Amino acid sequence: MPRLQRLTEAKSLAGLILVMDGETPVPDMSEVPALLTGVFRSLQTLMRSPGKAFCLLIKRHLDASSPAATAAGGVEGMFLSAALEYPSVLFRCVSLDDDTGLQSALDVALDTRRYPVQISFRGQEPFTQAAKVHPIL
Repeated sequence: MPRLQRLTEAKSLAGLILVMDGETPVPDMSEVPALLTGVFRSLQTLMRSPGKAFCLLIKRHLDASSPAATAAGGVEGMFLSAALEYPSVLFRCVSLDDDTGLQSALDVALDTRRYPVQISFRGQEPFTQAAKVHPIL
């Protein structure tokens, strides 16, 4: 069953939603490993669930040099790896700007026809990154 059907027709869904913003209480870098360990344990628990369907990280207003941004980067790495290991589960990391509404971002992020794990919004417009292989000459 395609993921889109599974998300809309499932009797029960198990998922994980993490929100990290400028208010996320990560006082200093020494707290980051404990936070990532907790997220990893939550992810492990979800992957054992028969109804596992999605994992979503929403980021907004993170100062790039903050401990919370470092922790968010660690979560993104987990999601990128897990997406390869669990292709039946929808993994998304969404970066929002001030001009993007949460509902429109969720509509794009939970669209199972899109492949990229990482989606950044600028002015309501979604952007993704893609890797391309080029031979070295």
